[in-house]
Amino acid sequence: MALILGAFMLHGVTPGPTLMMQQPQIFWAIVTSMFIGNCILIFTMLPMIGLLAKITLIPNNILVSVIVLACVAGAYGVNNNPMDIVTMTLFGVLGYLMTKYGYPHAPLVLAFVLGPIMETALRQSLIMSRGDFLVFWKTPVSGVLMTVFTFIVFARLVRGMAALYRQRAGKAADQPSNNVPAIIGGLVLLALLLPSWGAQAQGYPTKSITIIAPYPPGGRTDLCGRTLAQFLKTELGQPVVVINKPGASGVLGAKEVAGAAPDGYTLGLFSTGFLTAQYTVPTPTDVKDYELIALINMDPAVIAVPEARGWRTLPEYVTYAKENPGKVRVGIDAGSSAQIFAAAFAEKAAIDVTNVPFRGGGERTVALAGGHIDADFDILAPLKTMREAKKVRVLGVAAEHRLPEYSDIPTMKEGGVDLSISSWHGVFAPAGTPAAVVARINAAVGKVATNPEFQSRMRDLLLGVRYLDTAQFKAFFAENDKLYFELIKKLGLLANPSK
Repeated sequence: MALILGAFMLHGVTPGPTLMMQQPQIFWAIVTSMFIGNCILIFTMLPMIGLLAKITLIPNNILVSVIVLACVAGAYGVNNNPMDIVTMTLFGVLGYLMTKYGYPHAPLVLAFVLGPIMETALRQSLIMSRGDFLVFWKTPVSGVLMTVFTFIVFARLVRGMAALYRQRAGKAADQPSNNVPAIIGGLVLLALLLPSWGAQAQGYPTKSITIIAPYPPGGRTDLCGRTLAQFLKTELGQPVVVINKPGASGVLGAKEVAGAAPDGYTLGLFSTGFLTAQYTVPTPTDVKDYELIALINMDPAVIAVPEARGWRTLPEYVTYAKENPGKVRVGIDAGSSAQIFAAAFAEKAAIDVTNVPFRGGGERTVALAGGHIDADFDILAPLKTMREAKKVRVLGVAAEHRLPEYSDIPTMKEGGVDLSISSWHGVFAPAGTPAAVVARINAAVGKVATNPEFQSRMRDLLLGVRYLDTAQFKAFFAENDKLYFELIKKLGLLANPSK
């Protein structure tokens, strides 16, 4: 288990209760490999049990040397980073001293496993409650748990003070206190922090990077994020892992990025929905909680309908919607760009539709192909497969001109709806991320954007490549923020009208 935990940490994978959801392939690979390994062990090792028992006769100095050498080779071989060897050595020393002086190992292991999860949850709760610590006592379940926790802590404190008083009253002379274990433990923990300081001094990055995509797999944010991650790995020299954190129109994933340590190892790939969520959801995002790094993608919106519905042109769809007010079901992500696109189109076309909420573009596309909704506003990327399978039909693109790759798709203006609107994706980091780290990531994204292979891969996914550096992205975001706020306000979609 110690080796597995170490491998997780070196690869940037968070062990614990969320492993099954975040990394199901790794979780089931471990379970399967352990099962197969145990079966092989049973059938192959039983005849050799006598020979294996002789391993215990090997002198400890030789056996320990071989194990340590294997651990050093394994630690260095993952990232070719000497600091990994230092980290492994310090953990070994810490474990030896904890065993020697009777410290339990479980709290330290739990701290590394559950600590990052608890810190992220704490930051999210405080952000959503605007710093109100009483929020943990205001809900029934959390309130009960916090009350029990408080009682346990104070009861232990009272017992400790009582025991100390009794020692001083009668037995202090016979039982002198021994502070050596505590001092040694403190020094070791202090030394344990040195690798992180040394790693920062060596330069970013020194370990794997996580990109959070705040929507489910299969949507355009997921596709763009995974394509970008494949090429960023080469530019940054470290693994780049994409984790999907859908929910609340992308707000949950966005807030997790805001609550992460501002060290450049947790990034977010956010879309236009991040901007609109500032105004359209009850627990909004706030751009002040982030560092804008670079824009990487921009695409015009399109309208798609199920092939089975029989609409062949945009005027046919608009005519039906006008003749049947409220009957057309349109898929949206509440507060996201999809809702803005749908609302802007409905206003321009003067139609009344029923919005059906989803968690992300991938879910909307599946529902559209199955006929569970009548229309969807997205970009072409997530619709490509269903369009080629003749499950959905794209009726128009919200651009000034037809797309060169799909000249058969007319613009919305040609269909009688004068609408031009686009979706984009950019890279974000938590507020407070060092300027040098932001510059390093920005430079890497810029190199990726000019890579012909990356451009070809994005083109295959029908994702347009548009790079803006940090300064340009900030100016672009500020301009779009103003435009979208006015549009959202005009459409009556403000979650907080007084804002």
